[in-house]
Amino acid sequence: MERKPKAVAPAKEEKRPSSPFRVFTDLYDRIARYLKSVKSEIKRVTWPSRQELRTATIVVAMTVVIVSMYMWVVDTILEKVFKLLK
Repeated sequence: MERKPKAVAPAKEEKRPSSPFRVFTDLYDRIARYLKSVKSEIKRVTWPSRQELRTATIVVAMTVVIVSMYMWVVDTILEKVFKLLK
């Protein structure tokens, strides 16, 4: 004899009285749930130490300087090339 799986009844939704402010209460509930989830995620974050933060900041600053200098050199060269073609 074969057993059939039992049908699971759908979860009952909480009924709220109809109100013109329902939109705002639903929005408030969604925002509150979102902020709670953000708070729990922030607790899981592994924050960098001061030394790691300092090192990363220096790397970013040096990268910006190097890329800026490269772009300045390329711009200057192209400017001179286009002036010669004119």
